[in-house]
Amino acid sequence: MKNWIVESIILAAGLIVLGLLLNTGINNFTSRDRVVTVKGLAEMEVAADKVIWPLMYKDIAKPDLYVYLYQNTERLQENIKKRGRDYEQNIQNDYLEKINAGYLEFLKNQTELNVKIIDISNRDFIENRADYLWILEAICTKED
Repeated sequence: MKNWIVESIILAAGLIVLGLLLNTGINNFTSRDRVVTVKGLAEMEVAADKVIWPLMYKDIAKPDLYVYLYQNTERLQENIKKRGRDYEQNIQNDYLEKINAGYLEFLKNQTELNVKIIDISNRDFIENRADYLWILEAICTKED
C-alpha cells in the first residue's frame, strides 16, 4: 500500500513540473519578438503587432500625396524574371493579382488621404528617360 502512495506522489509531482514547463514554454513562445522585414526604398524591421501600425502612423507626418505606381501582373512577372532572384522566380500570377487587388482596394478606401494611382505597366522608367519624365509629370500634375 505504501508503494502506491509514494508512486502517486511522484506522479503528481512530475505532472506539476510538466505543467510548469509547458506554461513557461508557451509564455516564452507568445512573448517572443515577432518582426517583419519591410522591403522597399528603406528596408527596416518592424514589430509584427497590429497595434504598432496605428501608433507608428500617428508619429509620422501625413504626406501631401501618396503615389502608387501600378503595374499589371504580366509586367510584374517580367520585372521579377529580370531581377533574377531565385526565391522570387516561382511567384504565381494569382498571388501577385491578390496583392495588387489588396493595395488598390486599400488605397481607394483612404478618403482622408490624397492618393494618386499611376499605371506604369507600359512604361520603363529605368531604361527610357522619356518614361521617367512622363511619370514625374504624372506625379506633379494636379487632378481636377
